[in-house]
Amino acid sequence: MGTLLNISSYILLIFLNFNQLIPIISSTDSDLLRCVSYEHCAQSEFQTNNVQHSFDMILEKLKTTPRTKILEVNGNYIKASAKSKWLRFVDKIEVLAIKEKGLIEIKSESQLGFKDMGVNKKRIEIIKSYLKNS
Repeated sequence: MGTLLNISSYILLIFLNFNQLIPIISSTDSDLLRCVSYEHCAQSEFQTNNVQHSFDMILEKLKTTPRTKILEVNGNYIKASAKSKWLRFVDKIEVLAIKEKGLIEIKSESQLGFKDMGVNKKRIEIIKSYLKNS
């Protein structure tokens, strides 16, 4: 009975995760949860001298990116969604500023499917390029 309960709890957690009801910041609130599969997810972090300025620039660029919607801004955390142009697949974007470490973490993950054809990695590279060109 206990094993069946554990399995059903695990299935429920997977279901809730797909519906974005589970918090997506790790329990320490100091970094994003790691990608489960890099076939449909990309993640990167980079050092910056001015974390707040970098965070604000990323937020402004995301606000003006076509088919991208800001879902949440909470202090040092941004959650957004982006729809693909043709098939309208939705990807989740997360940005976390860690001022104590001088870091910005970025994660982009497909919400459906098993492969992303490199879209999430490209999205992160574009976001990082915003800061290089500023």
